[in-house]
Amino acid sequence: MAEVIHEKLEPLQQKVQEYMSEPQYIEQVLDKGSERASVIAQQTWQDVKIRVGLELNESVYENCQLPKKRVL
Repeated sequence: MAEVIHEKLEPLQQKVQEYMSEPQYIEQVLDKGSERASVIAQQTWQDVKIRVGLELNESVYENCQLPKKRVL
C-alpha cells in the first residue's frame, strides 16, 4: 500500500521540487495573478458603487437631469 501511495505522490513531489528551485518563476506567477485580481476587483468595485448608488455611470447621466458630479 505504501508503494502505491509513493507512486502516486512522486510526480507531485517532483513538481514541488521544481517550483522550489525556481523562486523567480513563483514570483512571476504571483505578480501576474495579483495584476489580474486587481483588475477584476476594480471592475467589481466600480459595479458595486454604481449599483448601490454611490457613483453614477454615463448611461445614468444620459437619462436624467442630474449634474455630472461623482459622489466618490
